Amino acid sequence: EVALPKTGETRDVFIPQILVDELKVWCDDAKITSGPMFLNAKGEPPSNWGRSLHSACRKAEVRAITPYGLRHTNATLLMEARVPLGVIAEQLGNSIEVLVDHYLGWLQGSKEEGQHAFELYLGNSVQAIPSP
Repeated sequence: EVALPKTGETRDVFIPQILVDELKVWCDDAKITSGPMFLNAKGEPPSNWGRSLHSACRKAEVRAITPYGLRHTNATLLMEARVPLGVIAEQLGNSIEVLVDHYLGWLQGSKEEGQHAFELYLGNSVQAIPSP
């Protein structure tokens, strides 16, 4: 759970076990037992997450991304994983309508891809009806 400055509410989010394990190692190495995990040079949470994330990306020698970019990537990956839209919307603090309007467009494919996916889902278990 992370306190949200925008609403003051908390939300549960999915964290894969491999990331949980890495974060535990991070906390052990940094001797963090409670509170924020990522602190600035003064030992405080960053006041500008965008700048801090940009700096972290530079140090890790990866392409920079914004906090919103991470949010969008998370939403897209959850949709690609076929997590139910209601669950994703709840995690993001959105309605399903907002989720679809803002994120689903990135997943649009061709009609052929849709037909193929549906056929795979059905597992070819539906027999063709012979013509009269």
